[in-house]
Amino acid sequence: MVHEATDRTRGLVDRTRTELRSQAASQQRHLATGLRALGDELGQMADGAQDPGFATDLVQHAADATGRAAQWFEGREPVDVLHQVEDFARRRPGLFVALAAGAGLLVGRFVRGAKDASDRGTGEERPDPAAHDRTEGGGTPPAVLAPSVPDPAAPQTTGGETFVERP
Repeated sequence: MVHEATDRTRGLVDRTRTELRSQAASQQRHLATGLRALGDELGQMADGAQDPGFATDLVQHAADATGRAAQWFEGREPVDVLHQVEDFARRRPGLFVALAAGAGLLVGRFVRGAKDASDRGTGEERPDPAAHDRTEGGGTPPAVLAPSVPDPAAPQTTGGETFVERP
């Protein structure tokens, strides 16, 4: 009975390990493909610049670095990448944290931009998160609380005096 449970546990661990390796390899290929595409786009931007200068050089350097990073990921196994990252984090922890934070911000901005672009492309409007709070408990519906935009030609009243703006 114990032997059978041990064998099942080992089988489960082996299957899980295999699945994780497969997923890590897939994600690494996806990352390399994305980096390669980004590098290509940056290279096209630099090549298409009408007035080359410092910014064009920076974009070309970014394209080259992105292409090298894609090649680096393509030439390694996921376990090797993990070991390289661990070694770097041990040697330069401050820089590692700064790079990780910067990468997180960039990825977050990219994902948010992609989501916003997707929402605009489908014509969907995102719900107002505060609308639920305003209507809960018998409150005023959001449409009533929304500020109205005054008509510029209409008279404006301030402190008992009426002003009319004329173009």
